[in-house]
Amino acid sequence: MTLPIESVLPELAKAFPAARVVIEAPPGAGKSTQLPLFLLQQGIADDGLIVMLQPRRVAALNIAHYLAKQLGEPVGEQVGYTVRGDSKRSKATKLLIITEGVLVRWLQDDPELSGIGTLIFDEFHERNLHSDLSLALVIDALPLRPDLNLLIMSATLPAENLKLWLENYCDQVQVLRSEGRSYPVEYHYRPASHVTQWLAELPKVVVEAFAAAEKGVLVFLPGVYEIQKIATELSQRMPPGTIILPLHGRIPLQQQRQVLKASDEKRIILATNIAETSLTLDGIDVVVDSGRERRAQYLPQYGLSQLTTQRIAKASATQRAGRAGRQQAGQCFRLWARSDEHGFADYAPPDVATQDLSALVLDVLRWGSEVSQLAWFSQPDPGHCAAATDFLASTGLIRQGQLTAKARQLESGGFDPRILLVADAAKMLKNEQQAAMARVLATLEEPQTSIKTADLSERTQQHYQQRNQAPLWQQRWRYWLNHFGLKEAAETAEASAEGLAVALLQGYPDRVAKYDVSRCDFQLACGGRVSGDSSRLKQPAWAIIFDVTFHEQDTIGRSRCLLPVDDAQALLKEAGIPLQTLQTAEWVGEQQQLRQITRTQLGSLVLSQTTNSGQVSNEQKAEAFCLWLRDKGLDKLNWSQRAKQLQRRVYWLQQAGELSAYDMSDAGLLNSLERWTAPYWTNFRSLKQLQQWDPYEALCYFFDYSELQRLNSACPEWWQTPTERKVFINYLDDPPRVEVKLQEMFGVSESPKIIDNRQVVTVDLLSPAGRLLQRTNDLASFWQNAYADVRKEMRGRYPKHPWPEDPLNATATFKTKRQQ
Repeated sequence: MTLPIESVLPELAKAFPAARVVIEAPPGAGKSTQLPLFLLQQGIADDGLIVMLQPRRVAALNIAHYLAKQLGEPVGEQVGYTVRGDSKRSKATKLLIITEGVLVRWLQDDPELSGIGTLIFDEFHERNLHSDLSLALVIDALPLRPDLNLLIMSATLPAENLKLWLENYCDQVQVLRSEGRSYPVEYHYRPASHVTQWLAELPKVVVEAFAAAEKGVLVFLPGVYEIQKIATELSQRMPPGTIILPLHGRIPLQQQRQVLKASDEKRIILATNIAETSLTLDGIDVVVDSGRERRAQYLPQYGLSQLTTQRIAKASATQRAGRAGRQQAGQCFRLWARSDEHGFADYAPPDVATQDLSALVLDVLRWGSEVSQLAWFSQPDPGHCAAATDFLASTGLIRQGQLTAKARQLESGGFDPRILLVADAAKMLKNEQQAAMARVLATLEEPQTSIKTADLSERTQQHYQQRNQAPLWQQRWRYWLNHFGLKEAAETAEASAEGLAVALLQGYPDRVAKYDVSRCDFQLACGGRVSGDSSRLKQPAWAIIFDVTFHEQDTIGRSRCLLPVDDAQALLKEAGIPLQTLQTAEWVGEQQQLRQITRTQLGSLVLSQTTNSGQVSNEQKAEAFCLWLRDKGLDKLNWSQRAKQLQRRVYWLQQAGELSAYDMSDAGLLNSLERWTAPYWTNFRSLKQLQQWDPYEALCYFFDYSELQRLNSACPEWWQTPTERKVFINYLDDPPRVEVKLQEMFGVSESPKIIDNRQVVTVDLLSPAGRLLQRTNDLASFWQNAYADVRKEMRGRYPKHPWPEDPLNATATFKTKRQQ
């Protein structure tokens, strides 16, 4: 059977050796299967091993088995694979399918990639951390290997963009484009009655899709929770015996591969976006797309991730729909309106923009470079890099931007630095403790949703007891046993984490948490707050919290795995975790007296606190006042009218482009409290004195003499009437406003102005009794149009006061006719 990719293979062959090729080919073109077989069988890449990178383990295994089958061989002969914790290859292997994290480790050990002749980055559009990092390292190493063949394949990213970027680092970059192999797909739009009701209304769409399907239905859902919920709903709606299968990254690889195999029976597969690319699902002719995916957004201020359920990108929607037309004409049911697609992003953001970058920063430093010095198709988020650097420094892995001896001893290549730190600390433990730690590390690496307890010790024990049903966990457990040089322990051995807390703290010092009884949640050292273990009636006073997620709009995170500890301070001391001792002055007790407070802290977590009897210094007192005001707000001060006016006068002059160097907003004043207030507080002894203080004089000293003179000239406090009486300008209004009796404005043809006649001042014209007659910012228009009516009404009510027919030629006065 001819595949579309075959049309570009002759041109590809001409690019060898030292090929630099970007290949754009939609799903179904055969780029993951036919292209590597072509290179292998035609001997085009005989100058070394052909290595093809896959972003997902299940895809790597499936492709390796498929290619080996095409050659009539078992996997491990000419075609092999290497994924984390599993490898099948031999001396005869010429084509190796690997995951990208494997390549990072190879590069760290051998930057020249000895023995490798061709690198193929498949499904580069998925943009995970390892793909971007490994490509950046490969490009950095290319001067050492000018003969290396480099192919980058993508289903959705525009090849021209990749080519232009790659040309900054390589010569003779080519682009090859292939059509996809797909059948027509008919689209049906089924928007939910309300945006929040999509999950409740999805089962009826699946039922409709199943009725329309000839072979099977693939349903795309955001995550495991939704898969389980929809599976339960469908088991009640569908005929008995209907096959409903989950497909997500947490089920064992063997089970995933079984789901991917063809079946003679009509079935429903409920999948995350693991099924978008790479994997060929046989027997699918209808897709139901929820239009949503779950992504983790790293929160650098906490060192934690927030899980968000969001709309997919247009590229993902195209990929998903294409699954229905891979083998025959199909249909796609979409849970949104066609008009909604205008709001979809073109592509999902890359992981370097949204994920924790600790492992990436560590690997880049181990490479001997800095993040800013490498070639990135998308630059890693600077804030995430800074947070990663802070974490690595706090755990002793880097110092002054360089790797420490401790970091150089750790394994390389994509491992979570936290796990590496714990494993390194565990080397000092006794054998039985290391055996227990092997199970704990496997539990931290491979969480399993079927185990509901949040207690790490209990989770570890249950994992161990169910290890034969959890291949991924068992694989990681055996890896760590081997790491510690241990054999498999007897099946009756307990997986207790007792005594392991000191080692665990080396990787999770910022996850120490203290339970707050008043709030019924934990305060984390890293700054966030998380709920406790809902399975416990009584929460532990202290805990190390490992698995934390923040869901959308949640200010309190959810803890899914924790280890209770008895005495956190003693444990931290034993673990050698550095603590901070801070001394401040704060208001305490009912009398709100200022006292010195000494706190021992780990990040945001207060471990202990004592009140001292020593005298409070002026600096501490000023700091305490500032802290109190920042908490309570500037309105707690005794703002005089002049002080409020001064703040607004500056605002109006800034609107004209002057004094822009000063931020006199409430937020700006709070940020700079120490600079403009402290000299005035030296004699204060209480909060009452502070609250009685008028900030007017202090605000004046924000400016030098010439600036204050300019402010008084451009935005004066008063305006002088023709009768030489000063009237107050109210700058709190927008625009500024004066109040003046109408008779005092006789002869004035234009409205008052400030700021070099650039800003009109509104005039409130008052009756002789001080009541408002007219508000105007166009005095000339008032005299010409409205005055006659005002005069007609007022002259009878106030006959003792002048109401001339020609006000512009009358004399301004505040007197009665008799007084004049």
